[in-house]
Amino acid sequence: MHQGLPYKAPFLFQIMKLRFLTPIIIFAITCSGFSQMMKPLEIDGDGRVTFTVNAPSATTVQVVGKGNGNGLGTTPIDLTREGTGPWSVITDPIRPGFHYYDILIDGTATTDLQNQAYFGWGRWTSGLEVPDPNLDFYDPKADVPRGEIRNLFYDSEITGHTRKALVYVPAEYQNNPDKNYPVLFLQHGNGESEVAWLEQGKVNFIMDNLIHDELAEPMLVVMDNGFAATAGAINWYRPAYNANVFEQVVIEELIPLIDARFRTSKQFTDRAMAGLSMGGQQAATIVFNNPQTFAYLGMMSAGVSSTFSLNANLTARLNEEMKLIWMGVGIEDEFLGRWISPTQNAFVQRQIIHEYEEFEGAHEWQVWRKCLHTFAPKLFLTE
Repeated sequence: MHQGLPYKAPFLFQIMKLRFLTPIIIFAITCSGFSQMMKPLEIDGDGRVTFTVNAPSATTVQVVGKGNGNGLGTTPIDLTREGTGPWSVITDPIRPGFHYYDILIDGTATTDLQNQAYFGWGRWTSGLEVPDPNLDFYDPKADVPRGEIRNLFYDSEITGHTRKALVYVPAEYQNNPDKNYPVLFLQHGNGESEVAWLEQGKVNFIMDNLIHDELAEPMLVVMDNGFAATAGAINWYRPAYNANVFEQVVIEELIPLIDARFRTSKQFTDRAMAGLSMGGQQAATIVFNNPQTFAYLGMMSAGVSSTFSLNANLTARLNEEMKLIWMGVGIEDEFLGRWISPTQNAFVQRQIIHEYEEFEGAHEWQVWRKCLHTFAPKLFLTE
């Protein structure tokens, strides 16, 4: 299951059924919380990665990238060993960015216990971060004040479950008790969770750097899980598209909660929603369905649902109310031709005012980091 596909009903991370977890995945969850204590994979200056696996009883061990456009490729790479020692391989140079991968032990996929696990593809999955020597906008910098990531747990009457949202709070927030802040609601892709923009996307470092360099307005960034089922639903932990009530949760519960818990301006002109892939589709649907709730929309590697009507009335309202509709995509994205370009073409045909930008890359986090880095500075500008 591709982590960025439109709706297919992946696991709901925040309330996933723990009885399905294997000991290997439980270990991966433990490691992911203490990754700073793990020795990182060895990556040389050319992007060659050394993988090491301890599997004394295995007859074959391989590493394979997950998803089209993955820097590791989709052809398994064989590891070798001397005698009964650990299995290892040094790869060819891998292009910079974040890449999901599996370790195959005698053909069975598992996580790499020597590396951090991330929630993607509907499960805990290994992830590889290859540094880009030419980009540092998503790196932590010693001279930049750090914002906070706050866990916000709330009881949802709509779903009948306790939900969790992550909230990025800019560094200046605590020192400005009389200031109200705009809010960006930022959504993950299919197969991922509310922690994806933090762990895979590095949203906090991107925002810290932009705000410090005065390239973006200080803002709150809210990240919730994009899957929600009505209370009592049989498939509550992984609702299908037509059973997902996330839009209702956002409008009736999440926005009022954020406005109550934080100092926000509460004006729709100071509210934005964006997302990647499935999250971008959700953002578009929610923004289009709820007049005067959001003034900014960001669609990253995303299009609108084929069932959504871009009629004349909607066009007129969007052009009148929206300050910005923005689309960004990787030029090698597998969904560009069959989902994203048709949406952009429909916007043009319907004369919906929007901006469209392309980046080097595929359906991947390096593109979505660039999207956020480009989109955020366009938000909440004073006229």
